[in-house]
Amino acid sequence: MAEMDSLQLTRRSIAYQADLRVLVLTFYPLRAIEHRALAAGAKRCLSKDSDVDELLDAIRVIHATSST
Repeated sequence: MAEMDSLQLTRRSIAYQADLRVLVLTFYPLRAIEHRALAAGAKRCLSKDSDVDELLDAIRVIHATSST
């Protein structure tokens, strides 16, 4: 993204809508980004090369733990 990175977008989006649930998918090594993504408000952070089952599980967990 030209104007901001995904963590800035996550922070701004959650500031705009507090109950938003964000799953960050990244090419960066998880060790380098996961803590920062969660601190920005993301519910989970996965590598873009995660398998489909891991992605679906993350989506299900995030959905099941929603406050809505």
